[in-house]
Amino acid sequence: MRLQLVVRRVKGAQALDWYRQGWQLMRNQPRLIALCWLMYLLSFTPALIHPALSVLVNFLSTFLLAGFYQAIVNALSGRTVQLDDLWQAFKQPTSRLVLLRLAAVSVLCALPAQLAAEPLVAAVKDGQQIELTQLMLFVALQCINAMLFAYAVPVMYFLREGRILPVLTASFMACWRNVSALTVYGLVALVLLASGPLTFLLSYVLVLPLLSVCFFLSFRDIFALTPAPEDGDHSGGDQLTGDNTVSDKRGSQDGTFEV
Repeated sequence: MRLQLVVRRVKGAQALDWYRQGWQLMRNQPRLIALCWLMYLLSFTPALIHPALSVLVNFLSTFLLAGFYQAIVNALSGRTVQLDDLWQAFKQPTSRLVLLRLAAVSVLCALPAQLAAEPLVAAVKDGQQIELTQLMLFVALQCINAMLFAYAVPVMYFLREGRILPVLTASFMACWRNVSALTVYGLVALVLLASGPLTFLLSYVLVLPLLSVCFFLSFRDIFALTPAPEDGDHSGGDQLTGDNTVSDKRGSQDGTFEV
């Protein structure tokens, strides 16, 4: 059966529901907090040891993020979150291959932004004024890169799409079509992150895992797999649920990518 990857447009207020659901999920499954921090620790420690290991960070974080998302899916299904959930992507041969390819592509796609950042860093070190055009170029490249890879890991891991171009296209279009909901998500995130200095960063113990959980919940609302209609009719639609199946017709479908 031919399947198509469906990108929905959700309302801006839906972002508030992601936070509500995410907080409730963390209260029911507090191990998600520990698992998230373990993911951060394992992902970024190599770069702290030596800058040359920053490439390794990219590969590790891709696999660990897939594992963390798997733990969220298990929690949504009512299963107890386990430490072993974090290593699931490493254990699956098919997932290993596609995630390795994704990590390699992300390293390559990050190079333009890194090159654009060099004159900015040099200007700051030399005490010179930063050129506005250079700053705008860097911000634009960073935004494009973030949109391309925002949903790439869950699309490849859960929706079983192994081709890089459709994955990046779907991720970019999901961000573009849901800019209102993601803007609300970002504004709430800024407010929560602003609490850090007031609490000597203690609030981050809960805030950072909450942001990660809520972002995955946005993926569940925005993406779905449906049978590809023969007559070009794209009405209806299914949504990814906690047990890796598709169900629950709702939402607006704005774009399809055949799988």
